[in-house]
Amino acid sequence: MPDGAADPPMQRLFYHFLSLTARFIGDWFFVLLSRCVAAGYFILFPGRVRIGMDFYRAVFPHRGRFYHRYCTWRQFQNFTSLFLDRFLLQTGREIAYTFAGREHLLAALQNGRGGIILMSHMGNWEIAAHLLRRSIPDLPLMLLMGQRARDEIERLQKKDLAASGIRIIAVDQTAGSPFSLVEALSFLRSGGFVSLAGDTTWQADERTVTVDFLGHTARLPETAHTLALVSGAPCFFLRR
Repeated sequence: MPDGAADPPMQRLFYHFLSLTARFIGDWFFVLLSRCVAAGYFILFPGRVRIGMDFYRAVFPHRGRFYHRYCTWRQFQNFTSLFLDRFLLQTGREIAYTFAGREHLLAALQNGRGGIILMSHMGNWEIAAHLLRRSIPDLPLMLLMGQRARDEIERLQKKDLAASGIRIIAVDQTAGSPFSLVEALSFLRSGGFVSLAGDTTWQADERTVTVDFLGHTARLPETAHTLALVSGAPCFFLRR
């Protein structure tokens, strides 16, 4: 849910209601209701719609405004698949996916080198972590990620990941601590794998590198590459 869209208890109760009801009625109910909610956000949050349209205007500069709005609508609707995947995982159903490059992670694990798994915000980070853990059970994995104070769904996701044996380091947006990086570095040097996002900054004073992206200037964080440089661990790029 968008930040501030609903109180945390309401987010939690709605998600539990949706999951429980879908267990009795079927997956179609989960999909239908979540898509209706996504449509509501599309209508009620024009600021977020404008951000999406600006992005698709850069991706498809020769297409019209209606097409950019349609792409943004599809993005809002496709976002519901993240919650459906989580529901399927919780109910023991299989999720179709491919895993290319698994042998490189296994080699780094066997050599005790550890590694940095660089993620993007495309796809579902929670499901990717669960499936990675399922595919390589012995992989010591730590997620270094930001923490939104009012996002109850995100808090539930992190709780489930921690219960599966994945270490979580949540960095507050306004009060980040350098000790989180020290802990991540120590984990790498012990042969562990640290996963973090490489396409967005979390704190205002975060070190970045400026790149050209679709004709616009973008700032990408240096954290993952700094950790790789200091630890000597390889970087693996995860496309979900």
